[in-house]
Amino acid sequence: MTLAELIASGRATVKLEEIVRARAGQESVLDLSRCSAYEAVANGELPFVFRVGRRYLCSVPGLMRMLQIPLPDEWRPAGTLATGCHCQETAPENVVRITSDHRQADGTHDE
Repeated sequence: MTLAELIASGRATVKLEEIVRARAGQESVLDLSRCSAYEAVANGELPFVFRVGRRYLCSVPGLMRMLQIPLPDEWRPAGTLATGCHCQETAPENVVRITSDHRQADGTHDE
């Protein structure tokens, strides 16, 4: 996969194998062999790569930051909403929100 194809895909993550060279002379986003890429991940040199089960996934925005290439303004991952999330505005009033410090919406603590 080339950089242009990656940006055009609109994906938020891609498999590590998709952005490295499968064979010599092949164009790729990262100029690394598959073996070198896995070694770099193990050494912490590719912080935008994370593991999910047996797969290694790359964060596209993280990769672009590392390459110092700005994402186009119109880019957003496939499946995201065109406008911001309005879930806070439309939640029913009788719903108690759970926060990280276990406080209820009215400020009291759960015991």
